[in-house]
Amino acid sequence: MYQKMMETMSKNVESMFDTAKFEEAMKPMTQIVELNKKTLETLATKQADLVKELFDGSVAQAKELTATTDLSSALASQKTYLEGVQEKLVSAARDTQDVLTVARDEAAEQVKTAVEGAAKFH
Repeated sequence: MYQKMMETMSKNVESMFDTAKFEEAMKPMTQIVELNKKTLETLATKQADLVKELFDGSVAQAKELTATTDLSSALASQKTYLEGVQEKLVSAARDTQDVLTVARDEAAEQVKTAVEGAAKFH
């Protein structure tokens, strides 16, 4: 009985230090980290593009307003500009939501895979 218990403990210790099993067990977590990295890079790029686009648009609008001498033309121009800004912000919010939804779904799949794979190590 003691011999069998020692053999079982020995096998358990060996399996704990089995790098192939460890790497297999950590694979879902590694994939989630990579997914987070990719998602953050995508969002940062989209955010930088949006800021640049808004800045360029505001500079162009400022130039247009300084050249305008008629108040009604200035107001119409400003209204058009602000409607464009609103459209850009709504579009950016939708894009961000889409990126986050895809990332959430991929992460959920990785968690599901990890849970299913955990049964292999018992």
